[in-house]
Amino acid sequence: MKHNVNLGDIILENVDIVSVISQYVQLKQMGKNHKGLCPFHSEKTPSFIVSEDKQLFHCFGCGAAGNAIQFVMRIENLDFLDAVDALAEQFNIPIEQYKYSKSGNSQENQASRDEKSHMMDVMRASAMYYYKNLAPDSIGFSYLANRGLDRQIIKRFGLGLAQDEWDGLIKSFSGKELSILEQVGLIIKRKDQSGYYDRFRNRIIFPIIDVRGKVIGFGGRVMDDSLPKYLNSPETILFNKSKTLYGLNLAKNHIESWDDTIIVTEGYMDVIALHNAGIENAVATLGTALTKEHGKLLDRYAKTVVICYDSDAAGVKATLRSVEVLKDIKAMVKVLQLGEGLDPDEYIKKYGKTKFLAELSSAKAGVVYSLEALSREYDFSNEEEQVEFIKKAVEIFDDLSDNIKVEYFIRTMSNFPQLNESYIRSVVGNVVKDEVKIYHKKESATTQVKKRQPIDILEERLLALAYTSKSNCQLICAKLPVENFTNDILKAYMTAFVYAYETRDKIEISNFADVLEVDQLLLLEKLMKRAIPSTNEVNEIDEVIYKHKMIGIEQSIKEVRDEREKYLKLLHSSALDNRDEVLNTCNVLTKTEQTLQQTLREMKIKRNH
Repeated sequence: MKHNVNLGDIILENVDIVSVISQYVQLKQMGKNHKGLCPFHSEKTPSFIVSEDKQLFHCFGCGAAGNAIQFVMRIENLDFLDAVDALAEQFNIPIEQYKYSKSGNSQENQASRDEKSHMMDVMRASAMYYYKNLAPDSIGFSYLANRGLDRQIIKRFGLGLAQDEWDGLIKSFSGKELSILEQVGLIIKRKDQSGYYDRFRNRIIFPIIDVRGKVIGFGGRVMDDSLPKYLNSPETILFNKSKTLYGLNLAKNHIESWDDTIIVTEGYMDVIALHNAGIENAVATLGTALTKEHGKLLDRYAKTVVICYDSDAAGVKATLRSVEVLKDIKAMVKVLQLGEGLDPDEYIKKYGKTKFLAELSSAKAGVVYSLEALSREYDFSNEEEQVEFIKKAVEIFDDLSDNIKVEYFIRTMSNFPQLNESYIRSVVGNVVKDEVKIYHKKESATTQVKKRQPIDILEERLLALAYTSKSNCQLICAKLPVENFTNDILKAYMTAFVYAYETRDKIEISNFADVLEVDQLLLLEKLMKRAIPSTNEVNEIDEVIYKHKMIGIEQSIKEVRDEREKYLKLLHSSALDNRDEVLNTCNVLTKTEQTLQQTLREMKIKRNH
């Protein structure tokens, strides 16, 4: 048996990405690649490319990219293992033997799989037991009805009731199931070892369901003022609080329709109240602080994460911590604080959906929220405290490694009326200087990038200007033929642009799927993305081509001089027997340099006039 096998590799070796994606996207073959409309954003012109050779996909519209597993993860909102399972089942790939391969014992592996499957069955049966207890005439149903919930929302979340009994759940199972019930934490062994008792008693039950729709844990809430108010089942091989978000199994189907936004709350009832009001993109942590693992999960499902905790002191503290935890995710992090010490459930009941959405639309950027909270700790009438505040603010921003980030920081800080922009700039200049040095040192040590020559930079700029419009491309080619490009990669791109403009007035990167490989397309996309818009394209084309020609001539002069230097050295060799020929070559090279120098002078004179 194989050990430590990568399940992803097994799947990718046995599936064809074109076959996988063709189930969701109508693909058309374009040379070596396939092309279609991107399933991850709305578009009328296809920009979604699939490479059969490299088994990769990439959208040049929204940037989505990856392999077959990553495509299924994104299109179906699944985690890695669920996507692997889905593909394995669809393409009949036997992966069960590898899932528990660390022990190397097939009998133990099978036992582990059987145990986990048995636990899932027990969790589902327990959820059904609690759900059936929540009859319309029960105290639990009355409690939920008084909180504005009807049978429809109760059913959607699978809410239930643990009756006021010590052995209600125990009696619903046979004796042989009790060990499994104990493993999943739903029953607890008595101290005198005489039997078990139910963990949840006289509580509303909230099944915790994963994204595949499987019950993995439970939460229970009292219906009076008893403590603890909330109680969760313990962590098991099925349930990890730090990697689970309550309500994500439902919210994942609505995130896209809410502008790819997830609202993160603190409690079960907050999530249910928002879903009940039609705001179905809400989730909650499970009695634990937001973690890095939660951040990865949120990043996978949304482009914007809105933290919406209680607005009391504890909620503010938790919000600030969550902003810090989420600072490295790709998604934009915002904060919505509702005021009056209210949580989302209370706010919806008091003010309704419309006002909540109005507040949601003005949620603050997480970094702004953190800065505002920090500012309340300082007296801005004191110059020393202003400086200290700015230094602390730099730490919150964390990365001010380039001018764009520095300018954004200064612009954000300028929103504090007590701070003068020029003063901020002077303080930041001193604070950031060392940070930038450290950052660049780290970058140069970890990133091996071939240094671009000045003429490469000019040709990149001409390529970007040619990409902008057909007229630009024609103007560039009239003044600088494509064959005069010195960088072979950029020359190939420019040639492709020229041919593309023969049949269309506007070009997109995806238009070249039939002539370029995926890695070539990705490089082209990168080059175009880093191009800065021009304020006067015609003048800039003239300026860039002038510099290109100047550099070309200067380079030619250098090459002529270097060549002549070689021949001059020969003149001092005692073994030289063709001195006249060498001398003649030196004279020719000298005249060539003089001609080039004259051309250079004429270009400068013409430019100045």
